[in-house]
Amino acid sequence: NHGATTVNVNADVFSDTLGNTNKSSEVFSWYFDNTSPSISSVSIAADNSSIVVSFSENVFNTASGSGALEASDFALSVSGGTATLASATPTAIVQNGNSYTLSFSLTGTPDGSEVISVAPIASSVYDGSGNLASTTQAKGSGKLFEKIKPTVSISAVNSSGVAVSTGSTTKDGSLFLSFDISEPSKGFTSDDIATSGGELTQFQSSSDVKFSATFTPSNHGATTVNVNADVFSDTLGNTNKSS
Repeated sequence: NHGATTVNVNADVFSDTLGNTNKSSEVFSWYFDNTSPSISSVSIAADNSSIVVSFSENVFNTASGSGALEASDFALSVSGGTATLASATPTAIVQNGNSYTLSFSLTGTPDGSEVISVAPIASSVYDGSGNLASTTQAKGSGKLFEKIKPTVSISAVNSSGVAVSTGSTTKDGSLFLSFDISEPSKGFTSDDIATSGGELTQFQSSSDVKFSATFTPSNHGATTVNVNADVFSDTLGNTNKSS
């Protein structure tokens, strides 16, 4: 089996021709290693820019137990979701003991369902005994973090409940505004709403995605209501797009 082995001759187990029994021999020791190195864990950077790959033992890029691993010794892949890899080869590699930080770039915005996988390419990663790592790794995958920015849609009705579209002209003395957010949010307040030509009052929420307020124009003329970018976030910390 894999592990330490020893060979030795114990004392007094044979004798010379005069009857003198033997001394014990030195112990010949040998470690039998036929176990391939493997990825023991991975972790994804919160900004989806890199993956840390930890191996079960020290690894090298030659069968003689020498040579540091290079980015080209690995292959990356992404399945599911909306984001894809710009390249299957990591853009950079940084070693820290048995762990390697592999950098990568994405095309598109991850929705959180993407699974990124990493594995050594063929004949690229060995342990000190020359055992080759498999190109299939059971513990080489992890999920990307969702990075979709929440959006806000603004709609309005007058005191009669009739919808008032953006850009229209009416004689309404006030409008009831609805702010619908695309996903559960935190930190959205009336201070996040920018207005011109009027005043916002009675701001309230009925859920973490539905908010309302009353807008009253201060004078005859153009008015605007909008939510600027990056003033609140979703529950994962992704800041909003402008409305």
